[in-house]
Amino acid sequence: MISKKLLISTLFGVIFFSTFGAFANSIDKIFPVPQKVVEGKGTFILERGRILLGPDVKLNLFNNVSELRDLAIEKSGASLSIVSALAEHEAAQISIIIDSKVSLRSQGYKLNISETGVQIVANNEAGAFYAIQTLIQVIRFSEKGKLPYVTIEDWPDFERRGIMVDVSRNKVPTMETLKRTIDRFAEWKINEVQLYIEHTFAYKNHKTVWEEFSPITAEQILELDKYCAERFIDLVPNQNSFGHMKRWLQHDEYVYLSERPGDASSDDWIINNNRSTLCATDNASVEFMNELLGEYLPNFSSKYANIGGDEPYELGTGKSAQACKEKGKPVVYLEYMKKMNNLVNQFGKKTQMWGDIVNKHPELIPMMPKDITCMIWGYRPEHPYNKQCPRFKKEGIPFYVCPGTNGWRSFIGKTDRGLANIINATTNGKKYGAYGVLMTDWGDLGHMQPFTVAFPPYIYGAAMSWSTEKNKDVNIEDILNTHVFLDESEALGKALMTLTNAYKAGGDQELLTPYFNMINRTLEPFEENYITRNYNMSNLQGVCKEIEKAMNILESAKPRSYDGEVAIKEMRTAAKLADFMCRVMIDRSRVKYSDIFNISFSKRKEYAKELEQIIKDFSKTWILRNRIGGLSDTNKFFEDIVKILNTKDTENCSVVPRLRL
Repeated sequence: MISKKLLISTLFGVIFFSTFGAFANSIDKIFPVPQKVVEGKGTFILERGRILLGPDVKLNLFNNVSELRDLAIEKSGASLSIVSALAEHEAAQISIIIDSKVSLRSQGYKLNISETGVQIVANNEAGAFYAIQTLIQVIRFSEKGKLPYVTIEDWPDFERRGIMVDVSRNKVPTMETLKRTIDRFAEWKINEVQLYIEHTFAYKNHKTVWEEFSPITAEQILELDKYCAERFIDLVPNQNSFGHMKRWLQHDEYVYLSERPGDASSDDWIINNNRSTLCATDNASVEFMNELLGEYLPNFSSKYANIGGDEPYELGTGKSAQACKEKGKPVVYLEYMKKMNNLVNQFGKKTQMWGDIVNKHPELIPMMPKDITCMIWGYRPEHPYNKQCPRFKKEGIPFYVCPGTNGWRSFIGKTDRGLANIINATTNGKKYGAYGVLMTDWGDLGHMQPFTVAFPPYIYGAAMSWSTEKNKDVNIEDILNTHVFLDESEALGKALMTLTNAYKAGGDQELLTPYFNMINRTLEPFEENYITRNYNMSNLQGVCKEIEKAMNILESAKPRSYDGEVAIKEMRTAAKLADFMCRVMIDRSRVKYSDIFNISFSKRKEYAKELEQIIKDFSKTWILRNRIGGLSDTNKFFEDIVKILNTKDTENCSVVPRLRL
C-alpha cells in the first residue's frame, strides 16, 4: 500500500508521462527488470468491469488493490470495482489469485495480459503485492488504459532485500520522510528496512544521551512497524551493542561500562582519548544491554534483531586485557556476542550481527551459533566477498551481503564506487547462497551528505537484489527520472549522476573525498598526511568543473515528484559545499607549507563570509527531510572552519576541528 500523497503525485505524473515519448513502451519501464518477459502482439483495453480477488487474497492486500483500481480508472476512464465473486458468465478485467502450488519461487508471480484480460497468479501474498506493483507500472506508462499483451514470470534472487538508513550520526529523518521513503522502497520491491541506532531511540531512563538529537520514540516505532508491514516490509530493529557506543560512554554516568574507564590515552590514533567500546568481560555491559534491548525490541514485530558488534576498537586494551591475553582477543569477542545473542533469543528474536571481526578471524566461524545471521559488509569495489561468503555457506550459517552507497564522508556522494561495490556483493551473494542483501548508507562524521545522493545506489541495489542478471546494465539515469523524480526533461537524473561522480576527477580515495579533507585536516600541512601529500590540485579543479557541469544540467530539471524541489535544493547546497572546500584546498596548495594562515587575511574573510551563507543554506535544507536535533552538532564542523578563516592572530588560534566518529 502506497501513501495517498505519493499516489497523488504519481497519478499527477501519469498525465504527462502518457504523452512523453521516452516512456511510451510501458513494458520497457518496469522496474526492477523482471526475470522473464514474453511480449505478445496486441493490446487489452481496460473497460467497465471487475477486479476479482481470489479466495486466498486477504484483506491486507485490499488497500493496494484499491490503489491499482484508482490508477486504472485515472488512465482508462473505465468504471472498475473490486469483488470476491463474479456473476454467472461474467469475466473479470483483472483477476488476482494466490496459489502456492504453482511452480513459482517464494514471492514469485505470473502476470499475463491477453485478450481475455489481466491475470495474476502469485505464490503467496508477498508475490501478489509485487505483481500488483508491476501491473501499476504497466498501467502508469500505458496510453489511455491500453495494456500490451505480455506474460511476465518473476521472482526475487534473494529472499531478503533490505536497506539500512543511519539515524545515529546526527540526522534523524522526520516521520513523513520515513513513511514516504518506505513507500518508495515498497515500489522497488524492497522487503526489509533497518534504522541504525546507537543513541537516538528515546530510552525512558537515558534522556541524557538522546535529548539533543530528536530521537525516535517507541510509539513512532510501533507506527512505522505497522506502516512497513502493510507494504510487506519487515522493519528490523538495529541497536549496536558493543562498539560505536561513544555517544553513551562520553557521559560520566556511563563511563564505568567502557573498556577503558580510566586513562583513555593511547599511541593508537584510532582509540586515543576515545571511549566507544563496552567492556566485554564486565557483566555490567550485559545487564546494560539487557535493559536497552528489553525496552527496544518489543516494539518490533520482526523475528530478527541486528545487534551490530562491529569495530570494537578498544577490546583488550583495558579491563578485558587479561582475559584477552589468556583466551585470545577473538575468543573474548565471540563470547560477548554469544551473550548478546542469548539476550536477543530471550526476547523471542533471532540475531543479526556484522561480520567484520569473524571474517578477520575465520577460525571463529565454526564456533558461531547456527541461528545467528552474519551480515558481511565491505565497501570497496574489490572487497573479497568471493572469499568470505563460502566460509559461512560451508558452516551452514545464514548470511547477508551488505554493500554500501559509499556516499558517507562526502558532501555529494561517490556513486560509481558504490555501484561497483553492489555488483561485487550481489553477484557473489547469489553465487554462494546469501539469504539476503542489506544496502547500507552511513552518516560518518556528521552525516553531511543529503538523502538525495543515496538514490542512485539505493535504486541500483534494489534492482540487483531482485534480479542480479537482469538488472546489472540498467540505465540509472532513466530509472531516476522515471521512478523517482518523474522528470520529463530527463535532466535531474543526469545532473545527480554527474554530481555524485564528480569525486572521480579528484582521485578515488579509499574513504575521504579530497574536498572533504578540508574539514578534518584544516590546520594540518598537506605533507604531513599520506592522503593529502599526494593530491594533484589540477584534479581538484576538475572536480569543480564537474560540479559546475552538474549544476548547469540541473537548471533544466522539471521534476513532478513530491520531493523533486527538495532534491534540487539538497543537490545545490551539497554542490556549494564541495566546490567551496575544493577552492580552499587549491588556494592552500599555492601558499607556503599549505598553511591556511598563509592565505591572505582578506581572502580568508571572503571565504568565511561565503561559508557562513552555505551554513545557513545547509541548515534550511537539513530540516526539509530531517528533525532539528543533531543539526547544531554537525554545523560545528563548519563553524570551526569559519573561526579559523576569521582568525587574524594565528599564533593564538586554538580552534581545531575534530572528527566525531
